[in-house]
Amino acid sequence: STSSVGKVLQVIQSTLTSQATHASSSLGDLGLSASITPQTNSKVLCLVSIHASLDYKTNRGYGIKLLRDSSTVYEDPIDYAIQGNTNASVGDGRVRSDWQPLDSSPGGNGSTSLTYKIQVRTHGGRTVSFNEGSCQSTLTLLEIAG
Repeated sequence: STSSVGKVLQVIQSTLTSQATHASSSLGDLGLSASITPQTNSKVLCLVSIHASLDYKTNRGYGIKLLRDSSTVYEDPIDYAIQGNTNASVGDGRVRSDWQPLDSSPGGNGSTSLTYKIQVRTHGGRTVSFNEGSCQSTLTLLEIAG
């Protein structure tokens, strides 16, 4: 019925607690993924929160790609997590970055599980560490009735 349009039907959250590093300008799996089985005509709102350690002096940064199975849902082509910081006296910093892409046509049918996962790439192939110091990164999937 139309009265259910926009309601949250289910929430799935995956948490990545282990420290990971990536040192490539090519995309690679971060190790953060979650699966959901949406109904027909549903949308999936993806809440991505990633903790990374960056060194401003060496222009470290990263970009992400969100995949639904093998299809690209969202890609942030900007491989600097922070831009516009020209203060070279600032060294390492921990940053939490958030994205909220909406997968408006995931193609669910109520019985097929879809897996969403995060890939990362780093600026210039520099090393970026994720989840240092017991920080956590999360991927939360909200099924929204269409």
